[in-house]
Order: sequence, then C-alpha cells, then structure tokens
Amino acid sequence: MSTGDGTTRSPTNQSPDPSTVDHSLLRPDLYHLDHHRRVVTPVEFTVPDDANIAESVDRKHQKYGPWLRAHPVAHVIRLDPTVTQSQGWTIGPLLVIAVGIWGTIPHSTITSLQQLGCSVVDSHRTLDAMLLAVADTNLLISRLRHSTESRWTGV
Repeated sequence: MSTGDGTTRSPTNQSPDPSTVDHSLLRPDLYHLDHHRRVVTPVEFTVPDDANIAESVDRKHQKYGPWLRAHPVAHVIRLDPTVTQSQGWTIGPLLVIAVGIWGTIPHSTITSLQQLGCSVVDSHRTLDAMLLAVADTNLLISRLRHSTESRWTGV
C-alpha cells in the first residue's frame, strides 16, 4: 500500500510475507500435550475475514512451518515441568482453529478440534461459544466505529 510519500507499507489486518518473518521469535498460541501418546501439537487461532479463511489458514502454516521444523520437540520439558525427559516425544502437525469474523467455520476447524480429542458434540459446543464471543466483539467494534462522541456523552 502506498503511503503517498513514496514509501509503502503492508495493508492493515494483513500478515507479513512469511519469507520475511524472523522465525526465532515465533511461538504458537497453544501447545497441546498428549501425555498418553507423547505428542506435542502446536495450535494457532485466527479470526480472519470470512472471504479469506483458507488463505489465512495457509499463511499460518507458511509462517509457523519453518519454525516448527527447526525447533522440534526439544523444549517439551520447558512446556511441562512434570515431563522428566523429552525423549520419546514427537511433535504433531500445526492445527489452525479458524472462525470467520462473520461466523464462517471451515471444515478444517472441526477436524482440528477432533484431532485434539474433542468429540463432535464438544466441538460444536466449543464452536458455539467461539461464535458468541466473535458476535459480541463484532457488536462492540461496530458500536465504537459508528458512534459519535455525543452518543457516549449524552450531548
């Protein structure tokens, strides 16, 4: 996006090019530790525009893929102090939990929740709660964007 002064900047609400990300600073939003199977699964959350959900999920995989390959399960002990050694643990694939800002839920989100061990019923309950949170946030954002100061002050 041109700024008018001859320089350019990334459009707002758009992730940087994954090839320019400093992967040494990355940390997924969540790690799911399955002590029974000895698997660490990194999880990322995203709430993109509904029209760009697939691209947003792809960007998360492009962004975190190199970091996850470079930093396999070596830090399991740091993630869970009850684990006495990292030997025998493996790292699972990155799971991306995506819910569109207008409520679209891609099939990959349901699949990811099930890979984390959620039943179909639990997945639907979780998604219902996520949709309520997204709707509440959208309402608040809309009110803040479309209100005038007089509405808040009573002037």
